[in-house]
Amino acid sequence: MDPVPPTTAASSIPAISVVGSDLPAVPDLVSSNLPNREEPAADDPPAIRGDFPFQCPGELSPISEGVHLSRLAAFYNKCRNCPSRSDIVRLAPGLRVAWEQLLARRSPDSLFRIDGVRGRAHSDWTEREAAQLAAAYLAVLADVLVVHHEQTLTPRPSQPRIVLGYDTRAESPEFAIAIARMLRQHGAELIDLGWSTRPMVEQRLWTSGASGAVYVTGAGSAPAWTGADLLGPDGIVWSRGGVLDLVEQRFHSPLPRLVREAGPHHTESVPIGVRDHWARELHGLRPLKIRVHVSDPLQYELLLQIQPLISGLTISKSATSKGSPPAGELFDAVFEWGEDSRQCQVRDVLGGSVSEEALTFQLGTLLLDEHPHVDVVVPDELFQRWGRTVTRCGPGYLVFHQGGHSEEQLRRTMETLHAPLGLDGTGRYWIRRGGHVMCDALLTTAMTLQALSRTDAALLSWGVPPLEG
Repeated sequence: MDPVPPTTAASSIPAISVVGSDLPAVPDLVSSNLPNREEPAADDPPAIRGDFPFQCPGELSPISEGVHLSRLAAFYNKCRNCPSRSDIVRLAPGLRVAWEQLLARRSPDSLFRIDGVRGRAHSDWTEREAAQLAAAYLAVLADVLVVHHEQTLTPRPSQPRIVLGYDTRAESPEFAIAIARMLRQHGAELIDLGWSTRPMVEQRLWTSGASGAVYVTGAGSAPAWTGADLLGPDGIVWSRGGVLDLVEQRFHSPLPRLVREAGPHHTESVPIGVRDHWARELHGLRPLKIRVHVSDPLQYELLLQIQPLISGLTISKSATSKGSPPAGELFDAVFEWGEDSRQCQVRDVLGGSVSEEALTFQLGTLLLDEHPHVDVVVPDELFQRWGRTVTRCGPGYLVFHQGGHSEEQLRRTMETLHAPLGLDGTGRYWIRRGGHVMCDALLTTAMTLQALSRTDAALLSWGVPPLEG
C-alpha cells in the first residue's frame, strides 16, 4: 500500500477567490464619514482641519488628537499658550467651565514678569518649563554674544560659559538642577555656585569673564513661587520690553539640541573670604551703633565675616526685630536687607524710614569726590514725582535722568550715560564701583555709613535740597 501523504492545515482549506466574487461590497464606513483631508472644509473645527498630529508649544515631538484632547482635559500647562486651545469646546461641560474660569483668572504670559520669570512651583512653573527656559535663554544668548563681542572687540568663545546659582527657597535647588542639565545638554560650560545670592552671581560673572548668568530665585513673590533671573554678558538682567521678550518667543518654539557632547561642569563654593574685599568701603568709619536685619542665612554669614570691620555692629535675623527698636535699645542706623540681598531700607534712631530722596543726595555727595557731577538714573514714575532735573549738591550737581520702567532699561541708560548712580524706588541702588555697576545691600549699607561718618549729624537731620527754579 502506498503511504498516504501528510495533510497540512493549508491544504485542507479551500481557496477563496476574491476577484470576481459574487459577495456584496463592504461599504467604507471610515472614509465615508470623515471629511476630505486633502481639501478641508472652511468651517471645519481646528481639531480636524489639516494634517495630524498636533504639537505642544516648545516641544519637539508631535502628538495625536487623543493625546491633545486628554491634555486639555487634564489642564496641561502648555495648553494655556497653545493656538489649538480652542478645542476646549469639545470637552465635557464641566471641563469647559473650569477652563473658562482659569483663562479669565490668569494671563497666558504669567511666567514672564517685568524683570524675570516667576511662577507657582510645580503648578505653572515645573522642571519642564525650567529646562525649556534654559534652552530658550541659550538660543537668544547666542545672538546677543555676536553683537557683544563685535562691540567689545573680544574673541568669541567656542562655547558659552554660564554662571548658575540659586537662592534659599526650598524649591529652588531642583529647578536649578533642571536648568543646569539643559544648559550642559546644549553645550554650555557651567560654573555652578550652588546656594548663593544675586550679587555673588553677578560678581562671579565679571571675574570669570562668563557669557551670562542664570539665578534661580523667587525673590519678590510669595513663598510658594520661584523662577529665574537671566543676565547677559554685560551683567544686565533681561526684562520685559527688552531681551526677555525674545526669550519668551523662543520659549514657545521648538528648540532642538545642536551639539552632541554636553558642556563641562565646574562646581565652586561661594567665596567666604570677603573681609579684604570690603575693607576699602568700610575703612575710616566713626564709632556708630548699627543694627542690620537680614532675612537670608548667607547674608548672616557674610556679615559675620566683616563684623570686625564695623564697630558697634549688631546682626539680627528674627522677623520680630524689624521696624521700631526694642524698648531701651537705640541705634544710630538700622538697615533692613531684602531677600534678594540687593534691597536695603534705612531707618533712623527712632525707627523712622529715611526717604530714598534723602539717601540719594547723601550717596551723590560721596560720588562727587570722584566725578565733576553725578548723573542719577531713576524710573520714569520717580522722575515725574520728584520733579528734579539738575540740583545743587555739596561741591557739585546731581543731574537726574529718566530710566524707563524696568531694571534692564534703567541699567542700559546708566551704561549709555556712564552714570555712577541709579535707583528703582524700592530700596535698590545701583552704584558704579571699580569699573562695574553693583546693586548690593552691603554696598548701600557701607556707603551710607561713610556718609554718616563725614559729620557728627544724625540720620534724623538728613533732608533734601529744595527744588531750583
